Amino acid sequence: MEKVTVSKEVAEAIGFQLSRRSKSDLLDAKAKHINCGGYFLNSSAVLNDVSLETLAKALYIGYELEKSPEVMVREYYEGLIASEEALESIGNSGAQFRQGWQSVRETLHILGIKIEGVNA
Repeated sequence: MEKVTVSKEVAEAIGFQLSRRSKSDLLDAKAKHINCGGYFLNSSAVLNDVSLETLAKALYIGYELEKSPEVMVREYYEGLIASEEALESIGNSGAQFRQGWQSVRETLHILGIKIEGVNA
């Protein structure tokens, strides 16, 4: 079985709940909420939208955090640069990749967004 992917908010809610109760107690609470119409409150409210199966996997198999949009843009940007460099290292033009990473930087500039490793 594979780890599940959860948002930062879900991971924080799981951590908070586990500081107050055991894994099995948390699963029992989730099952009771499903069966009786209850719900988690405050910072744990994000758990209301997590299935019992996903929560069980997160607790007993493990979980990974979803990549933030900033991380995904940085990885895309770095991939464009790496592709340009790979083509140019063998004597080919990497211009299309250069245009790609330059477009990413220009778009971020127009939107007023700073991403570490890209334009900050």
